[in-house]
Amino acid sequence: MNRVIAFVDGFNLYHSLADNPGYHKYKWLDIRKLIEIFVPRKELKGVYYFTALTTWNSEKVGRHKILIRALEQTGIDIVYGRFRRKDRYDTALILSGDSDLLPSLRAVKSTFASKRIGVLIPIGRRAEELKNECDFYTRIREKILQSVCLQIH
Repeated sequence: MNRVIAFVDGFNLYHSLADNPGYHKYKWLDIRKLIEIFVPRKELKGVYYFTALTTWNSEKVGRHKILIRALEQTGIDIVYGRFRRKDRYDTALILSGDSDLLPSLRAVKSTFASKRIGVLIPIGRRAEELKNECDFYTRIREKILQSVCLQIH
């Protein structure tokens, strides 16, 4: 069985939705459910959501904390600004369109040649450089976003 851990660039995903008013309705995604569309549940060993709080804006921090609590309730692990190096996966699935991740992606591929790296590209992002460096990629389409929004009560 292929063990998969997904790594989500929270800010990149958020801005892919926030930058286009037509996608604002998808800001509250069930990220685990989104990942499970692309990865069989039995293979998914974890989802890590990388983020940081914008401490200079208390209103945004409050909303962000509500989102984080909702994500945690779906089994997402939240990571604030640091990466944990463990041999817990065969395939890394990165949800981002940000080329800032290229040095990290290249470091993993050169250090751990047997690890596979896939990219889920947020809607409205091109990610050409990531596409050229990863083992596989797919784009997240609006139809998928429609099916995975969180229900906040």
